[in-house]
Amino acid sequence: MKKLAFLALLLTSLSLLTACARGGDKAAETNDPKVGDLYAAVLSEFAEFQQPGEKAYGLLKVIKVEPDTVTVVTDSSAWDDEMSAKRELRGDLKEVVWDMDDEIVVARSELAEMHRKEIIFAVRHGDSAN
Repeated sequence: MKKLAFLALLLTSLSLLTACARGGDKAAETNDPKVGDLYAAVLSEFAEFQQPGEKAYGLLKVIKVEPDTVTVVTDSSAWDDEMSAKRELRGDLKEVVWDMDDEIVVARSELAEMHRKEIIFAVRHGDSAN
């Protein structure tokens, strides 16, 4: 019985350590933004979409980095599920059309918090595609 309790404690500890490590990685992924970085995000947090009240998911592209702000543009298409945005982020991006007419300025200090809150839920660094 003691072995079973020890094993349960060990597994719980490993799970907590993994969760903490992921949280730290998330902050690091958005701490040093570069032009060309891509974020899979809840686009409805950044712009209005056709279906009020429903979340829209898609990509953001960093187009300008300044000392206090980051300027992004959105993918011109959006989905109603997070997985589709993640799948596109991992793809070749040839079909992505960026909405260059609607630049969004975000305070650099807010990026890590957006990632922690999973408004930004995946990052692809240094991709200058499209």
